[in-house]
Amino acid sequence: MPFPILYAIGVIAVRVVIAVAPIVVKVAVKAIPKVATKVVTKIPAAAKTVAKTVVKKGNTPLNKYLDKAMNKLSKACQKAVKKLGAHIHGNKGDVIQKGSGVESNHIIQNAMLEGARGKGSAICPDYKASRAPSVPLTKSKHDTTTADQKKVALEHRRAGTQPTYNEAREQAKKQAIQNGTSKRDAECLMKFTDEVFRQLCPDLVNKNQPMRTPQR
Repeated sequence: MPFPILYAIGVIAVRVVIAVAPIVVKVAVKAIPKVATKVVTKIPAAAKTVAKTVVKKGNTPLNKYLDKAMNKLSKACQKAVKKLGAHIHGNKGDVIQKGSGVESNHIIQNAMLEGARGKGSAICPDYKASRAPSVPLTKSKHDTTTADQKKVALEHRRAGTQPTYNEAREQAKKQAIQNGTSKRDAECLMKFTDEVFRQLCPDLVNKNQPMRTPQR
């Protein structure tokens, strides 16, 4: 093939490459964000899946006590009780992270119902420590509350008296306020406690029956 023709073909080829190159670059640049977007959108989906596996659903049979009690409260009290982390003791893992230093405290002292933990209650046959209305407290506040409960129990033993439900309720309300709860929220917490116990032993609440005097 004569040189002039070869030269002309070469020139045309170079011009084609120069003309096409910017288009190829633009397409490549546009493709990069799309690929990156696809990769990024997969991350939240994966994280969401992992999160679902660590959310605790609680013990369903125990949740019925929580749900029924909450449904009896006003919207304002429901909000207050949720803010305080009130729960059923057996489901404490739903609101308290293991190793956090926070403990589940029975709002009404367990020893006012059970003589020995797990042995049942003659005062309230359907009661178990795991079914008790509870609230999270730091260990120091829990220890202070326990010490206060022992002091009140000692006063009843010396006087030979038994605390009534209303007295136990008032003691628990006072302790909640001492632990930093407002008076209004503390009363909401007590109303929640009332509604849980109305499911376990209604006469205890409705008739203000006497409870057990703790012996220790």
